[in-house]
Amino acid sequence: MTNCQRINASLVSIETAKENTFLTTFVRTYLANSPTTGWFTGGNDLDNGVWKWVATGKAFTFTVPGAFDNLKDSSTGKTQDCLHLYKLRGFGWDDAYCDAKLYSICEKMM
Repeated sequence: MTNCQRINASLVSIETAKENTFLTTFVRTYLANSPTTGWFTGGNDLDNGVWKWVATGKAFTFTVPGAFDNLKDSSTGKTQDCLHLYKLRGFGWDDAYCDAKLYSICEKMM
């Protein structure tokens, strides 16, 4: 069970440039001093090259250029398959190992 599921929510899906601007601005403004290096969103690449939103299962229709470097850990074989807003990129998009210890950004349908 994810942190978001515990509060009856899902990891956030960033489906438009407007949503991306809102979230990155929010994180930079209110969460930049948190101890984490990034914030998980609801995107993953567990379908071998097709990035999808966890909440809907829909493939990405909006992305940020240069966000994915698909690094692979040579000792474990793990690949970076989860999307997060990365502090060292100004809270821009980056792929990360899914078992990284990061906070989550959740959204709830109203």
